[in-house]
Amino acid sequence: MKQNKNDRNISGIIAILLVGGLMVVGIVFLKTAVSNSPFHNKAVVDSLLTIAIPDTAAPSDILPQQPETVSVALPDTIGKDKRPADEAGWEDGYRSGREDRLGGTPRATYDESCTFPTLRERQAYAEAYRRGYEQGVKEIPQK
Repeated sequence: MKQNKNDRNISGIIAILLVGGLMVVGIVFLKTAVSNSPFHNKAVVDSLLTIAIPDTAAPSDILPQQPETVSVALPDTIGKDKRPADEAGWEDGYRSGREDRLGGTPRATYDESCTFPTLRERQAYAEAYRRGYEQGVKEIPQK
């Protein structure tokens, strides 16, 4: 009976060692298989290319002097519409009317405000917006 108990202990230990050894071999195999794949190598090359390495081999008195950078502000183009006021109004109104018709929500996106500088342009925009909106709401969808 003692021998059967010892045999079970030894076989259990051997089974645990085999399972552990197989796990180690599997991990090593998977690590080497992933590092040899083309995707892994491409990722390593890509990450190496993004590293900036300064050239400090030449002394600073030999290198050409770089001129100071001058920052120039770009003109403000946000909010300026380059279209004529009536054309912009009709296009914006038509688009809003069409969105409202397709969404089934009347006047949900209706907004005839604009950023044109003169009163005449703002009025032309608003009138054209109303016409475009009505056209967009009434248009029958093409199939």
